[in-house]
Amino acid sequence: MRTEPDDFWMEGITGVLDRTKSEGLATLKVRSPCFLPPGKASVGRRVPGSG
Repeated sequence: MRTEPDDFWMEGITGVLDRTKSEGLATLKVRSPCFLPPGKASVGRRVPGSG
């Protein structure tokens, strides 16, 4: 799933590992411009008209 105006991405995956034991896995990945990836430093932005 993706929303273009804000570049938000979400992906979900599920899978069965062992049906006899009812074991499986699920992952959910989210990417949002609101959060920086781990290890990335923030870069200040100048707002137009702020000086």
